[in-house]
Amino acid sequence: MKAKRRMLGNISFIGELHKKGLIPEKIIVDQCIRRLLDKIEKDKDEDLIECICHLFTTTGAHLVQMWTKHGTAEKIEPYFEKITELSNDKTLAPRIRFMLKDLLDLRSAGWKQARAQPAQQLKKRAEVQQEVRDEEDSRVQKQTSNYGRNDQRNSGRRQVSVHVMNNMTSHLHPQRSASYSQGNQRKMQVPTSSDIVSRNNLQDVRLGPSTGRKPWGSQASSGAANQSEMRRSLTTQKGGREDSNGPDSPRRLNTLPSRGLIGSMNAVKPKEEKKVKAEVLLEQEPLVAKARNVMQEYAMNKNVNESREYLNEFPRAQRGDVIKIWVEDALEAGTEPGVVSDLLIAVTSGESPPMSTADFTKGVNSVVEVLGDLEIDYPMTGKRVPKYLAPVFASGNVEVKSLDALGAALSDAGPLLQMNFVVNLIAEYKEAKGEDEAKNMYLTTKMDLMSIAKSWDEKEGPEKLRSMLDEKKLTPLLA
Repeated sequence: MKAKRRMLGNISFIGELHKKGLIPEKIIVDQCIRRLLDKIEKDKDEDLIECICHLFTTTGAHLVQMWTKHGTAEKIEPYFEKITELSNDKTLAPRIRFMLKDLLDLRSAGWKQARAQPAQQLKKRAEVQQEVRDEEDSRVQKQTSNYGRNDQRNSGRRQVSVHVMNNMTSHLHPQRSASYSQGNQRKMQVPTSSDIVSRNNLQDVRLGPSTGRKPWGSQASSGAANQSEMRRSLTTQKGGREDSNGPDSPRRLNTLPSRGLIGSMNAVKPKEEKKVKAEVLLEQEPLVAKARNVMQEYAMNKNVNESREYLNEFPRAQRGDVIKIWVEDALEAGTEPGVVSDLLIAVTSGESPPMSTADFTKGVNSVVEVLGDLEIDYPMTGKRVPKYLAPVFASGNVEVKSLDALGAALSDAGPLLQMNFVVNLIAEYKEAKGEDEAKNMYLTTKMDLMSIAKSWDEKEGPEKLRSMLDEKKLTPLLA
């Protein structure tokens, strides 16, 4: 994948050089376009088809304009006849066929790219917070309205159930129906257990009707008789014991002290363990936009506390990815190295920094792994990236021993780029910490620069390495 990306980058670069007049038409047409189409006709290599699409996308408008000026605009026709055939070839992958059709559409549109949609304007922090509050308010209002509708439905059900109970009582207990309907006209006040205990100062409670209780419909159904019956049903005891020899003594249920009874009613329910919610990761586009916003705010205001607060809003698992975004943006925009290094120092400092050593190490390794691709897109990457990272190690916020996996991360970069990066990183660190600490950093990386230099070229490699070390005054490094 990296080799393919590098190949497409080279093709686009060649096309841009032709547009600037640095590569003549003959080389572009004979050595690039014709040779690519000949190989595609034989092998139908999809990578080569992508190359021809990139080349025509970059140079097509310039070639047509130049040929039209000289009256030879038909030169392009044979090439696009082959491209049209390839776009209808069912043996090719759909992605490749659509890419060829896009090229044909581009030519039909006069080589004018479709206007890109304007980038979404970044919102301020206060605007985002206000939107969240508005959404929360609307959600609460919606729930409240639902509760109101439920209450109306439930009240209707209660009225129906009371009516049904009255009818059932009148049929089953004619003598009781009058008192029951009268009782419904006023709210029945049922004494609670705490009311009964406080009124009678009970220590032990026995519940149950006496053996001589009269049936429904007799004089016992009156209010005074019911209250008298209730008082006989509740018996005060001392020490949890009472003689029960009389015929009217109540049936004994489980006799418990009042403290136990009340304590069981007021027992505190065990707290349920809170479930730890998994972190919700950001999609790539919002992650990049948010990380860029942090860096832009810091570049303008130099507000350390604000930057730390912003970074705390990122999911912990993605804070290392922020470093890669910052580095790539700084390389593209030509940001001063001091801005990037100061921001990294700010977010890695303190007892509980928003970016831990593990986050920083993960971010550095992700940058180093694509160093070769970054060098293609942004020359001098091997010299600029060390200027971003070395001050963080020199500050002591991140220990040098975290570089022990640097060699493995750099394995995809070329030998020359590996030497360039490591030498510049150690040179920047030496400026702040001295030669001894610089040598300790080199030993921590577990990299053998001389072996890397020889892998590049057996003779010229060591000489190139020595010249780099002499330039940075690091010759004792290999001693």
